[in-house]
Amino acid sequence: MNRKASIVMPVDNYWNTLFSWNLIQTLWKYEKNELNRASKIGCTAPNPILIAGTKGQSVVHLLDLVKPNRPLVVIFGSCTCPVIIAKLEQMLQVQREFEDIADFILVYVQEAHPQDGWRMKDTYVVRRHVSIEDRVEASQILRAFVPTNFPVYSDTLDNAASTAFSGCPNRIAIIEEDKLIYQNGPGPTWFDFEETKQCLKRYRNNNKA
Repeated sequence: MNRKASIVMPVDNYWNTLFSWNLIQTLWKYEKNELNRASKIGCTAPNPILIAGTKGQSVVHLLDLVKPNRPLVVIFGSCTCPVIIAKLEQMLQVQREFEDIADFILVYVQEAHPQDGWRMKDTYVVRRHVSIEDRVEASQILRAFVPTNFPVYSDTLDNAASTAFSGCPNRIAIIEEDKLIYQNGPGPTWFDFEETKQCLKRYRNNNKA
């Protein structure tokens, strides 16, 4: 489990779920989403609708958030994903290091380990979202950890962004203009910011005056 998650977790956090039907269903869903994702490096990035604002009062298309000559780093995740929580500081360090040349957003997706699904012991207690208000409310947990220049958006209730990028339980993507120039392997195993840093360093070096 630690190899799969890429972090070290207490055994009692997940042991009683290892052979559960909820685990099997969840892993199958992740594998199916990965096989069917629309996001391909070097191609035009998917352009799903995202929910903006702390009350879900407005919508925006993902590619509308990309500024000229500034890559957009998109992180997908939810507060019940222990990998996101464990790597929050790593994520924020990368944002601080590269905020002069890139923009960062977090897209809040369906819960990785909801209370009424494949729940792990030491995670936030959040049920599956049955309304967009549920999702926006849950996103406030992660919003509290990030600065104001790190906007948080919510995926739509039909999980359009998560499906397009296979963003559940987590993923990192970088969009330049309208092209997808980077995405890591499927989470949680490949959810790591070292490759992200290298990609942004190359962009910075290639664009020096």
